[in-house]
Amino acid sequence: MPETLPTHAQTVIIGGGSIGMNTAYHLTKLGMKDVIVLEQAQLTAGTTWHAAGLIVAGLLKSEAECAIYTHSRDLYAILELETGLPTGFRDVGYLQIANNDERAHEMRRIAPFMQRFGINCYEISPREAQDLFPIGDLSDVTAAFYIPEDGRANPVDVTMSLAKGARMGGARIFEGVRVDEILHQNSTATGVRTQDGQTITAENVVLCGGMWSRQIGAKAGINLPLQAAEHYYLITESIPDLPRDLPVLEAPSPYNYYREEVGGMLLGLFEPRGASWQLDGLFPRAKDYGVWWQKALVRARELYTGSGTLGRADTRAAQCVGGVRDEFARHFKWRGHRHGSGPLDRGRFAAHRCNRHQCEPFHQMRVHACLPTRSHARAVGQAFWAAFSQ
Repeated sequence: MPETLPTHAQTVIIGGGSIGMNTAYHLTKLGMKDVIVLEQAQLTAGTTWHAAGLIVAGLLKSEAECAIYTHSRDLYAILELETGLPTGFRDVGYLQIANNDERAHEMRRIAPFMQRFGINCYEISPREAQDLFPIGDLSDVTAAFYIPEDGRANPVDVTMSLAKGARMGGARIFEGVRVDEILHQNSTATGVRTQDGQTITAENVVLCGGMWSRQIGAKAGINLPLQAAEHYYLITESIPDLPRDLPVLEAPSPYNYYREEVGGMLLGLFEPRGASWQLDGLFPRAKDYGVWWQKALVRARELYTGSGTLGRADTRAAQCVGGVRDEFARHFKWRGHRHGSGPLDRGRFAAHRCNRHQCEPFHQMRVHACLPTRSHARAVGQAFWAAFSQ
């Protein structure tokens, strides 16, 4: 039988992603036993499942940043020994390049500071950088710095391993429990109220709700400067003979990074002027994901059969929306991997994808071959997300 929600806990953590599980794990390591985590869907189903998984230092400018980073990197490398669950950490190395003198000067100034706090960041020549990343054209590189101990991990696996470690330390984790508001008195958090109306009093409340945090905080009078933004990345098809141990390459000035991804390349972009997404509030999490999914598909079809708001009927696009559904079900239908059986939903597939489409979100799947034009593909995507937002 499912464990009953308590009415009191020493610490309540809102959100079951990487940050929430890190918080729970480390609190138990500090000796706190009465810790509960409330996740509105399933662990990693929010913003964690589509994280890039980069375990790289970048340019750290304070002692605290260096300490937090090195602790996390070293923990992910050995956590499996404690929990028995892998984190997917691979120390393939981290290569940061400068394409102009200003960036080179900044890197040369900060690298000695990072070395002082145990981060093995050192300068290499452009020729050495090219040898480390032979698939790229680095002819315009003026300076490069390399950290061989850095690399990448699987965000879902990291979270699940942390969750097991937290449970081993006494924490309790509840999925499918959405926090509606943080209770407070005299500017002090006193507990939480769930969507079902149950109250849990607590001495400490930790908000780790990702892109939902601003909405939750606002109800308690807390102004959190957090806003979901659009982000773009590209995943290539498999590239023959691509080395699996290719280092993570970051080019800060042109705002991009590259890493190997299941035999292909992933290109990520750091938008200097990112566009805000869903300013009027994020879509709610439905309890019955099967019903929620079907409603989304029905809404998407309406938009393409003339009864929706996108204009004229387009039966081929309607077929494409159905194709997305079929492709999603074929590749990511829950088969009891890791957590047990359950209904198909947008969050659960994240843990299963490591068997087939590792780190590839469903909206990036290659299912648009039937689309006649790029604008058509964009329209299908707009309709599909419009359906999710209902």
